[in-house]
Amino acid sequence: MKLNFLVHDCFPEIGHTRAMLEVIRKIDSTKLEKLRVICFTSASAEELYPEHPEKVEIKRIPMAGLKPFILKSIFFQLYTWFFKKRLLLPKAKTITMGVCSFVGDIVNIQFSHKLWEKLYFKTIPTSPLKKIYKKILLRYLSLCEEHYYRKQGLQFVFLSEFMAQEMVADFQIEPKNYRIAYSSADITTFGPDLRSSRLELIAALKKSYPQLSSIDEEKPILLFVGAFERKGLPSIVEKVGSHLNFIVVGKGEKGSLFTLPEADHIFHIDFTKEIAKFFNICDAFIFPTSFEPFGLVVLEAYASGTKILVSEHMVGATEIIKGSAGVNLIEADEPELPEVVKLSTQERELNFKARKEVLNRYTWKACTQEWESILTFEPL
Repeated sequence: MKLNFLVHDCFPEIGHTRAMLEVIRKIDSTKLEKLRVICFTSASAEELYPEHPEKVEIKRIPMAGLKPFILKSIFFQLYTWFFKKRLLLPKAKTITMGVCSFVGDIVNIQFSHKLWEKLYFKTIPTSPLKKIYKKILLRYLSLCEEHYYRKQGLQFVFLSEFMAQEMVADFQIEPKNYRIAYSSADITTFGPDLRSSRLELIAALKKSYPQLSSIDEEKPILLFVGAFERKGLPSIVEKVGSHLNFIVVGKGEKGSLFTLPEADHIFHIDFTKEIAKFFNICDAFIFPTSFEPFGLVVLEAYASGTKILVSEHMVGATEIIKGSAGVNLIEADEPELPEVVKLSTQERELNFKARKEVLNRYTWKACTQEWESILTFEPL
């Protein structure tokens, strides 16, 4: 099996890329002959596919710094179309990340711009100039979906049932041409750290993140991770009282009118490679978004055994974790914040044990098996 994978930027720290890399890593190495990544920027082959870096070839597209994003997107689409014979491995299945390119056989659906276009302006406060740009960008990406996703014989992999239902109806996709492959969480990486106490974990993080130096270790910790506006932070930030430590990991959208309040109980970290440690110190993880095709961080937090506060509708991860121990469903638009109390190591361990059935069912291997059924499918 030979694969081409087209994506703008390919790094393990980027959620959608990480999911695709995990799938490829779980393909039987005797089946995968070559992987060619076609992108603007990427990590090394050793980081992308550490088991067999010699099977990874990276083709970088010029103009990585092109701005704004709409021009960067158009350039990637045109470049990969005109130079596809030079860029693509011959006799290989080609996977595109959404509409980044139109040369694929299989689409990894990480997002629906057509659906998000309807929700964006209700969700994200922005300046008039930014609003005009976003209207143009989202309209363009929606038109790209209309063009590409109706391609005869194109195959799809969706992250969740609700996304499949939306897009199958919109684009009249035949059942034989799509699969649902839920993402997973590696419990070796994201499972509960039962060897260290909460105080020890907090002390270790304080050394790397000085902004945590004033955290009150006697108060419960609530954690949010993600793009501020799209993941619903504005809907809950004012509801988080000073009786909690509120750790916010992520950034706001450029040009948004939303700003994170300055308060003694709010601790902002814009980026971390140690997210598993944050899941292990928090007493609850909150994810109040109104639209998320999956939400990998939700399942990773779930694997840590912490309490989960997640939107009930239009969040893919909710489909597989609802009803589990310690999972509270909240409304996205006007979420009520349930009581957050300190979680003991024993409670975290009990939550983890109760969730293992779900975690063992939705593994990266199971996800890969769904992918393989598409990768090996030959349309008539």
